[in-house]
Amino acid sequence: MKGMRLLVMSATIVSAVVLAEPAGSAAPGGEEPAIGLFDTVRPLSGIVSSETLQDTPGWQQVPEDKADHRFQGDAVLRNRRIAAVLRKDSPGAEVYSRSPKGWRRQAVLVPCGAQRAGKLSAAKTLANDGETVAVDAAFQGPDGKPLGLVCELRSERVFLKTEPRGATSRLRIETASRFGVIPDFYADDILLDAASVPVSRACIPSENMFAQLLGRGDVLAVSLWDGPPQEIELTLTGSGHQRRIDGLEIQYAKRGKAYLALFDFPGACYAETLGNLPDRTEPIAGFKLDKPVKRLEWTMPFPAQWRVDFLTEKEDAKVVRSREMSAPYPYPVTDGKCQGFRFIKPSFVWDWGGGTQTEMSGTPDKYPSWVDFEGRGFARPVGTSYAVLVYPFDRGRGTPLEAITLTDLVRQTLGVGPCQYILDADRKMAQTPGIFTCGGTDMLKKMEGHITQDRARAEKLLGDMLIFVTAYRRRIEQFIAFRWDLAAYLNSQEKQRPDQKPLIGKMKALLEGIPAEIRQDYPKVIEGLNVEYRATLDSDDQAAKKKREGLHRRYTAAGGAQDDILAKCHQAAKLLRYQAGLTLTADTAAAEIAVEVRKRASAVLQNPMYHETMNRHRTDGR
Repeated sequence: MKGMRLLVMSATIVSAVVLAEPAGSAAPGGEEPAIGLFDTVRPLSGIVSSETLQDTPGWQQVPEDKADHRFQGDAVLRNRRIAAVLRKDSPGAEVYSRSPKGWRRQAVLVPCGAQRAGKLSAAKTLANDGETVAVDAAFQGPDGKPLGLVCELRSERVFLKTEPRGATSRLRIETASRFGVIPDFYADDILLDAASVPVSRACIPSENMFAQLLGRGDVLAVSLWDGPPQEIELTLTGSGHQRRIDGLEIQYAKRGKAYLALFDFPGACYAETLGNLPDRTEPIAGFKLDKPVKRLEWTMPFPAQWRVDFLTEKEDAKVVRSREMSAPYPYPVTDGKCQGFRFIKPSFVWDWGGGTQTEMSGTPDKYPSWVDFEGRGFARPVGTSYAVLVYPFDRGRGTPLEAITLTDLVRQTLGVGPCQYILDADRKMAQTPGIFTCGGTDMLKKMEGHITQDRARAEKLLGDMLIFVTAYRRRIEQFIAFRWDLAAYLNSQEKQRPDQKPLIGKMKALLEGIPAEIRQDYPKVIEGLNVEYRATLDSDDQAAKKKREGLHRRYTAAGGAQDDILAKCHQAAKLLRYQAGLTLTADTAAAEIAVEVRKRASAVLQNPMYHETMNRHRTDGR
């Protein structure tokens, strides 16, 4: 089990990968204001050009703290990264992002009630203090009911905050993307390819966010909302590989807010089908590769934890589809000099300072995705994967202060930790009894040298680790019972509904991600280790210390192995819940089965233990 999530990057890569502009920003120097509210004086027509948004020709900047300004033209909220344009002939707020190439329109945010908004009827300034600008936009609905949308922009932020007013209850975000992602902080992301969704409207069981890779996959748009997690409704158009998600609708919570963030800078994200990418077989960092890998047309813009998602033709709970980019790190280091390199995942801490070689070190062939010394990305397909997505998931060692990642965005918008918002409001995290095996062994290690005097405390730690492992064993047994009960239900439905064999077969395949039984009795393993450990507590000599050192590794190995089983169970149940949600919109004839599967999967996912939702990525490349 691993604690801190830090990216360790070689000095070579840190120095080689340099942003042409501050990460996530293309703001030039000079006297450009960090944020401003503008009156265009004359109404705008069509999509606003980059030059117009940048130079604001003929526009009037509304003086700070002037709340009674009457807009003659259209209202524009702009900082150095994004802008929102409220035009009199538009049904919503047009959102633009800024990159080194200029300003581009990326989305339109349309307030909706029983019907979507018509045209803007009025705009009122709510805030304009040099740090925040906010406008209350009033729209007229087709039914005559007023629909309001408060748009707020803050200095140096990449997101627009919205709040409903009047009869507004939903927000429609109109964009264009082939690929969508439901980011998961604890397990694999759930991925959506518009080319694989046959219906024009689909309800997606998201949590509190949905990400899209816009355009050619080079702009990351993230929609977020507070309140209980909900199903969002997507609309799709086009056919084949040209099929696109052209909008999503979010239901506002009571006194809720919704956000749209745009990551628009070189390397902000990446999406491509693997068949379009060239193979690479030459050595990387001196290591030969056994299999051909794909060279991504992407270079890492800054050190961070970059999430790599593989879209697969089949949903297989046994295949890990979300990975982290590994990177070369100097090892070993002798007398301050680098003697070679090993590859390491960014979520692990590298303890080379103490001369410790950890199990996280390795060669590129152990990982399905990595960057080389120049920060260029590479990936090896996993399972039946046909496309790869990349985006900045979290910060790490070497991440510039001005850079933005998904985790940064969550903190800036929702303002709570992932464990508090990614799960349903009534799905409270179960209290973890006892102590993690990694935590318990860490505490035992700190007692070394005087453990004989602290025997009572050591005994308690041993007992608490057993309590912990036993509780997790019981949680796994809940998933196993869920597997057998759901399998029995599916078998009965297969007999009654032979026309639904394809769906039932898919559900059964996902159910295979949960083991039918636990072959290793981990609580019994811990009991045996406790007996061996207690036998050493009367001595602090070298033999006893060496024995305890070996036992520490065995404790964490046993606890970690059981944690992995639990995480796989959780992921399989999540995939079942997700697949059932998709089925509800794609096949009305299968609705009864899908509702029952979704209900059962949702029930077993409640009250999760901590480690079943940890984002644990295997190092064996499977």
